[in-house]
Amino acid sequence: MKKSILKIAGILSIAFLMTSCQESCEKCSAKVVQYLNGEQVSTSTVSAQEICGDELDKIKDNPVVTVEQGVGELKQKVVTTYTCN
Repeated sequence: MKKSILKIAGILSIAFLMTSCQESCEKCSAKVVQYLNGEQVSTSTVSAQEICGDELDKIKDNPVVTVEQGVGELKQKVVTTYTCN
């Protein structure tokens, strides 16, 4: 009886580990808007790409990424908005 319970527990543990190791994936696209000194200068779109695992988690946690930098009087801002489904 104990051996049967241990075998079942072992099989369930292996099944759980196999399913938990599979990464979830989604198709994600991105819209990139660039600004120079506060004025929008370009917009581009990156078509849907399959994103998986940690990278997908990062996108879902923060779907809008803003990067700002400046040199002298020039100020550049890039806003990237990710959409996944």
